[in-house]
Amino acid sequence: MSELLALTFRHLREMTRGRLARAALVLFVVALVLAAWLGTRSAQAESLMLLGLVVAVALLAAGAALSAGGALPEDRVAGREEWLATLAPPAWKRRAAAALAGWTLAVALGTLGGFTAGIGVRILRPDVALRPSQALGNFDGHLLTADTPEWWELDIPRTKTNPEMWDRWLEVEVQPRYRSMLVPIDRVDIAVETDGVVVGKARTVTTSVRGPIRVELGKDHSVRMRLLTAGVALRVGAVRTVNTKGSTVFALGWAGFLIGLLAGCVAPLAVLVSRLTTGQTAVAAACLLLLFGVVKGPLLTLAADLELGGAGEVAAKVLRGVGYLAPDASLLPLFGETAAHRVAGGIGLAGPALLYGLVCLLLVSLPAPRRFTEGTNA
Repeated sequence: MSELLALTFRHLREMTRGRLARAALVLFVVALVLAAWLGTRSAQAESLMLLGLVVAVALLAAGAALSAGGALPEDRVAGREEWLATLAPPAWKRRAAAALAGWTLAVALGTLGGFTAGIGVRILRPDVALRPSQALGNFDGHLLTADTPEWWELDIPRTKTNPEMWDRWLEVEVQPRYRSMLVPIDRVDIAVETDGVVVGKARTVTTSVRGPIRVELGKDHSVRMRLLTAGVALRVGAVRTVNTKGSTVFALGWAGFLIGLLAGCVAPLAVLVSRLTTGQTAVAAACLLLLFGVVKGPLLTLAADLELGGAGEVAAKVLRGVGYLAPDASLLPLFGETAAHRVAGGIGLAGPALLYGLVCLLLVSLPAPRRFTEGTNA
């Protein structure tokens, strides 16, 4: 274990001085300055500012993770690989150390970048806050319509982010299912009752036909809703509770930690590819698979649509094949939560990426076939 740790720290020192890590740091600083400038321009640019900050952190973490792809090829070119092969550390430890160094550097820089971004937001825009939220489920298929007198009832359980059930509101995502062609309807009235008021004393909430319906909860345990505006039907989507208080510094630091975990999963993949190729090829291959992993969900949906239409079966098979190789780096939901002023999800968001990285780390530790190891010490 001491040999593995020593080799890992050695690769960490080399990666932090590498060109790729420095380029990622420059991109992070530029994106950070642009996001800060955008945030000071207008109050309406808060979401774009937060989105720019987490994208900047993602660029920093991805650059750190991809730098692992050049560790082994640089040792081979410089002759250090042959020298290390004569010492006690076995080959699998040298490869695992390079992968662990890239993953560790991605998590460390992602977390540090997130806290740096949070401190900057706290200084420049102290009015901006990211609030903890708890998803209550997805109610796709339920319709709110004024044609029926029934109320839609929803029970509000205690949540991990707010077990005392104080200072929070309910967010219900809605989209118009259909609207009247005769009268343009952009805003609707919704009657809302909670268990904290007398039955029949409903309050009216006016909201857009697209977006979240926000209802102040207090310590209420249930909510009843009914659409009052005729000529439109609203389809209910995600439902969540959101706390009214939150720490922006902690929220962006946590987002940076998750980004580091998600982006760092490609470090073992880059090392795995670098066993047989040059460092540039390994970095390029890992970068492409990481980009595919970020948009993996939409691309697999596109592949299903192509197969269903029967016009792009070959393209669908290619997308599915690359999807099997790419990690499930779910950065888009994390970006969306941050841009919506909500704290990113729990550690479960990085679960598939962690599993992918561990599998690649296991493959990195396996010995290569003899025909591939001649002259490479891989």
